Amino acid sequence: MTTKCQNKVSIIMPVKNAAAWLGDSIRSIQNQSYENWELIAIDDHSSDDSFSILQSFSQSVPAITYYQNSAMGIIPALQLALTKTEGDFITRMDADDIMPENKLELLVENAVKNKGALTTGLVKYFSDDGKVSSGYLDYERWLNDTVANEKFTENMFRECVVASPNWLISRELLEKLEIFERLEYPEDYHMMLLLWKAGVEFQSVKEVTHLWREHPGRTSRNSSHYQQKAFVDLKVAFFVENVLDDNDQLVIFGSGRKANLAKEVLNKKERSYSQLDLKETENIYHYSTLPEIKNPKILIAVYPPKKERVQIEDFLQKHDFEKGKDYWFL
Repeated sequence: MTTKCQNKVSIIMPVKNAAAWLGDSIRSIQNQSYENWELIAIDDHSSDDSFSILQSFSQSVPAITYYQNSAMGIIPALQLALTKTEGDFITRMDADDIMPENKLELLVENAVKNKGALTTGLVKYFSDDGKVSSGYLDYERWLNDTVANEKFTENMFRECVVASPNWLISRELLEKLEIFERLEYPEDYHMMLLLWKAGVEFQSVKEVTHLWREHPGRTSRNSSHYQQKAFVDLKVAFFVENVLDDNDQLVIFGSGRKANLAKEVLNKKERSYSQLDLKETENIYHYSTLPEIKNPKILIAVYPPKKERVQIEDFLQKHDFEKGKDYWFL
């Protein structure tokens, strides 16, 4: 074992009806240039051959162990997997994705250099038929720009700033902060919010460290836990509970579906807010009135075309509002 492989990496993998891709995923782990790893797979009551595939790999590879989920869902699977780990670092892997050969090597090297940080890298979508939807490609470009330029804080409430199966962090820190014990769905986003709130630094590798498989059976396509309402509910509630101070005045910028979802959360929490938009309408003020609001914290619940977006940000910056401190895109 080389010096650079002294730190053991525990790979935790929730598995749910992934038989079509599971073998390729595990083989990509076996092919890692970084050899000091263990795989803890948790089968979440699959109805296909996933469990038998895990059994077969485990019989031939001592570093691979598998368990049946004692409850139902990804969060209990992650929680169970963590209790079975022995590594210095923890990373997550999805059962339908692929690890580039140098993924663990790159992430561990970065984590050792940046002690106490979460480390991540770039992603690339692929599909078996060569077709990836424009929405996923847009997210890939946005996410890779966020990661490569380390714009984590300013984009924290826009989308999840770290791909769910593309991070590595010390087990000691993860357990100390009790992150998994506190997870709510969508769990990948909630994890990043909790780490960010705890002051954990996010560090990036400027190389592709995860290959994300696009297919119709993806959990993110089919579970209510990962639809827009679930994300808005989580983000707005977290913002109110962890970002706003007593003297802050919350401002919702926008009037579309996302703004209405945000308002639903705020109304349930009985949290007062002002609503602004590019055009003044009944009960919605023109955004030029923003400087009249004392101590505003702004959630921009719309992502308009570039021309309007530049107009909004130019106005905010002209009035000394800082992205990631005073305003965030939702």
